[in-house]
Amino acid sequence: MKLKYNNISWLIFDFDGVIGRANQNILIELWSKELNISNESTKNIFNKHRKRLQVDSLSIDDYWDEIRTQFNINNITQARQLWVDFYTLTCTIDFELLSYIGGLKSTYHLCLLSNTSELFKSTIINKMLDTVFDVKIYSYSVGHRKPDPDIYEIAFKQLNCKPENCLFIDNLEKNLVYPAKKGAITMKYLNFIQFKNELTMSPD
Repeated sequence: MKLKYNNISWLIFDFDGVIGRANQNILIELWSKELNISNESTKNIFNKHRKRLQVDSLSIDDYWDEIRTQFNINNITQARQLWVDFYTLTCTIDFELLSYIGGLKSTYHLCLLSNTSELFKSTIINKMLDTVFDVKIYSYSVGHRKPDPDIYEIAFKQLNCKPENCLFIDNLEKNLVYPAKKGAITMKYLNFIQFKNELTMSPD
């Protein structure tokens, strides 16, 4: 197998829509049912705060305190753990892709750059990703979310890498505009086969 990008040192992946796919609707439905809470009410409060959680302008503790107060939950620690457990249950991971990119570590450094909140931090999935990625940059930990240019500049600085030595892989075109403008290679992710084909050279 020949790889196309000899000048690339970092492969930078999105999570949701690439590595995995979170199903927030099912997660919210299961969590609400377990706690005997209105599904629509849970969805409304989560959607209301989702972007603020992703840039940590609302702390995770303040979020859960609002949940506890609004829904009159006595054991909020248990409710938080249920959310983590149901997230793990409802999130689909592309293990074929993970295994493949893990095999690229001898050629590239691997980074995960994702819009997510601290809700994700305690999941088994997050811990599992430590075995694959050299660096994980989450929006809540840096205070910016894609496609905000600042999160990409933070990534370049943290990885100590020039844009032209990075390949960004994301399923959303809007998240690839700024790195492409800076000179990075970008790839809109469709599926594993497409990714593998675009990463490798056709045989002569």
